[in-house]
Amino acid sequence: MINATTPGKLTGLMAVIAMAAFTAWLHPEALMANSPAVPMMSPLTQDDTTGRAELYTCPMHPSVRQNGPGKCPICGMTLTPVRRGGAGDTSDTALFHVSPSKQQAIGVKYETARVRVMDRKIRTVGNVETDERKISMVHLRYAGWIETLNADFVGKFVSKGTPLFDIYSPEALSAQREYLLSRSFSNDSAWTVDDLLGGEDFDAATRDKLKLLDFTDEQIRRLDSTGEASRTIEVLSPITGFVIGKEATAGMYVEPGMNLYTIADLSTVWLQAEVYQGDLPEVRVGEEAVARFSQFPGRDFHGRVTFIQPVLSRATRSVKVRIEIPNEHGDLKPDMFGDVEFSSVLGKRLAVPVDAVMQTGTREIVYVNRGGGGIEARIVRTGVRAGGYAEILSGLGEGESVIASANFLIDAESRIQGVLDRLGRSGEGEQPPSHSH
Repeated sequence: MINATTPGKLTGLMAVIAMAAFTAWLHPEALMANSPAVPMMSPLTQDDTTGRAELYTCPMHPSVRQNGPGKCPICGMTLTPVRRGGAGDTSDTALFHVSPSKQQAIGVKYETARVRVMDRKIRTVGNVETDERKISMVHLRYAGWIETLNADFVGKFVSKGTPLFDIYSPEALSAQREYLLSRSFSNDSAWTVDDLLGGEDFDAATRDKLKLLDFTDEQIRRLDSTGEASRTIEVLSPITGFVIGKEATAGMYVEPGMNLYTIADLSTVWLQAEVYQGDLPEVRVGEEAVARFSQFPGRDFHGRVTFIQPVLSRATRSVKVRIEIPNEHGDLKPDMFGDVEFSSVLGKRLAVPVDAVMQTGTREIVYVNRGGGGIEARIVRTGVRAGGYAEILSGLGEGESVIASANFLIDAESRIQGVLDRLGRSGEGEQPPSHSH
């Protein structure tokens, strides 16, 4: 019995007990070695008839291993058998054993590492825009007053050569009269204006003036046939398309250079897709892209990449990629929003299913089938991932069989057997070999 009047002795005894408890927690193998009930890790024994070794460990404390059943000295759990393999201890390798019957029970499936053609699909979103090369601005090279307005609202479809409006212009009227005058002098056999001007072709000069004022060949031929100057001039649409901008109104006075109409040809449109910087190396000019819109379920719109913006957006960390899409029927409208899919063929690569690769922090591990229930944990280095497969850059050879399903259960089993700890010690400081295509 401890005397309460001797606090110095009590304090020293408590310190000894605390030190012993800490030592047991830090080095459980020391406790196991001194325990008569649970001997620690004696040399593995072999069954005399089968030649197989048995190893028992604690599911909660993989460092506890012994050659017979018993209780864990740390937590008291019943030790479980984790390996029944060939003779010899594999504790210093990445090999472990899971019986074929157990593999079948947990649904283990194998896939062979092989060279396959890999193609990567990149999915993003995009916005329909007008093809900037097919936008035309309507303005005049002379002043005047608009009288009749034919293209009278935004969105109206106009064909090339159809009248947009009629305008009265004193300058245009004067140019017509000058041309008719030159024609009348040219038809007089007695003398011509060319003689008076020292041989200058006055007829050609007045005709060129009409052309510079945007008179069409058809308007000049009509002027020749009628022989009369028209008071008002029809201003014609330069392209076939839709009026997307309108400033002209009836009775309006216009001056040279004023923009009166903006007309867009929507027979082809641009789809501006947002591609994130990580996917950008797989997108190239000339590659095909497919767009889908909720307004047209089940319908694909095919186009090609024609331009990739050279500047990254700081806000979205993405780059605009322009896709040109035919739009003969006008189904696609500017500012429509849709989904975009790029398909990039990466070529032939050695690959395994993505599910076969386990991410364990800084390492990537696959479990290789060694036959007869034997499994090897192996560190690999992967490349691109596409179509459900991961490219293998190093650590695995073509034709080797790896576990592609139930990996988490196999990974848990390997941790129980301390395989990953041994793999880490054996591979410490090693760098995976480089691989090039």
